[in-house]
Amino acid sequence: ITLANRFRNASVVDGPIDSLPQISKFLPRPAGVEQRAQTLAHKVLVSYDSRDLPMAPVQGHAVELYFENAGLLGGEVRYERLGASIKGFYPFRKARYVTAWRFGFDGENSDDAPLYEQALLGGKDSLRGFGDARFIDRNKVSYAIEERMKIYTLEAFNVSVDFEVAPFYEAGTVFNRAAKLRVDELHHVGGVGLRSVVRPNVVGAIEVGFSQEGTALFVGIDYPF
Repeated sequence: ITLANRFRNASVVDGPIDSLPQISKFLPRPAGVEQRAQTLAHKVLVSYDSRDLPMAPVQGHAVELYFENAGLLGGEVRYERLGASIKGFYPFRKARYVTAWRFGFDGENSDDAPLYEQALLGGKDSLRGFGDARFIDRNKVSYAIEERMKIYTLEAFNVSVDFEVAPFYEAGTVFNRAAKLRVDELHHVGGVGLRSVVRPNVVGAIEVGFSQEGTALFVGIDYPF
């Protein structure tokens, strides 16, 4: 069980690229645009983790259930949020192949929370065929599955570096009310990840995702999940 507190003092302003639509001109204007607000949130997280490694797992499961409240003890933003995340990892042929999947849900009860405090989808860690925070609303649901295939192991200076190729599929959407969740509005992403892994805790990753809006490329460290 984890107890956490978070403080954020933020505002959203127009971006520097004039050729793109400016967010201050949107009608209706999204909450939090050109309006500074302070968020003081308190979170209770209940987790179960049977993975063999926390950063570069090969087998096991991880489950998280969480509740977050903002505004109870201060701050200008008020909401209650409930969410869950479930991950599974299954090795085959002496861990040369690892099937990994994740399911997640997140929802809050406020129509007035700033857009950066709402449910976000898109980016390196979710719907890898879209840019960061491409989809925003009160609630989100997402699913991802990938096959992590070890293609080569480099032994150098008493260190083993595994090179992996991981084709993946993801689906997810955001929605305002549970009654408005529709399967035909899911956004679908396919792609491939290229990773170099030094276990137990070093991962370099290149993720290429394809969606109905084009191709997205992400370079960073750590697995997407």
